[in-house]
Amino acid sequence: MYPRLVLVTGVIGSGKTTVRRFLQEELAFAGVSHDEMIEQAYGVPYAKFRLWPDYEEIFPAVRKASYILRNIRLIGGRDLAMEGAYRRQQDRANALITGFSDEKYLLVINVDRGILERRVRDEGKSLELLSEQLSQWERISPDCSEELGCEVIIYQNNTPEDMKAIQADLRRRFERKREIFVPATS
Repeated sequence: MYPRLVLVTGVIGSGKTTVRRFLQEELAFAGVSHDEMIEQAYGVPYAKFRLWPDYEEIFPAVRKASYILRNIRLIGGRDLAMEGAYRRQQDRANALITGFSDEKYLLVINVDRGILERRVRDEGKSLELLSEQLSQWERISPDCSEELGCEVIIYQNNTPEDMKAIQADLRRRFERKREIFVPATS
C-alpha cells in the first residue's frame, strides 16, 4: 500500500489550515500548504503575495513546487495532507495526480458566506480576496469522485461544533494504521 493523499480545499476562512494541522498533529500526516510555502519563500503572507505585479507568473512555480514536495513526502512513506484553495476542477485534478498514493481524498470545507465574511474580517484579511475566490470557485459535487480518482468528502464548517464533528470524522476515517509500501531508491 502507498500512503494516503488528502487534498483539503475551500475558500479563505473556511478552516483548511485547521483541518490540515489536525491531520498533521493528531494523525501524523505530513503536510503541504501553498500559503506556508509562499510565506517561507517570499516572506509575505499569501494575501499580500497575490497583489504582487508578477503574481500570475510566480504562482505556477509555487504550485509546481508543491507537487514536487507532495511526491517527496509520499515517496517517504507518510500520509499527506495538502492544503490550498484549488478553485478550479483542473487544479484539484492536478494536485491529486500522483503514482505515489493509492488512496486519495478531496476534503471540501464549505461555510455560509456571512460567516466567511466575519471570519475574514476578524482575521484582518481582505474581503476582496474572499469575493475573488468565491467568484472563481468551481462547484464540487460528490459526483466528481470518478473524474478525480478520489473520494470526495464535503463538510460544512459554520460553528466550532462543526469543526469538532469534522475532526471526529477525520479521526474515524484516518486513524487506522496501514502497512505502507516505500519504493526502493536506486
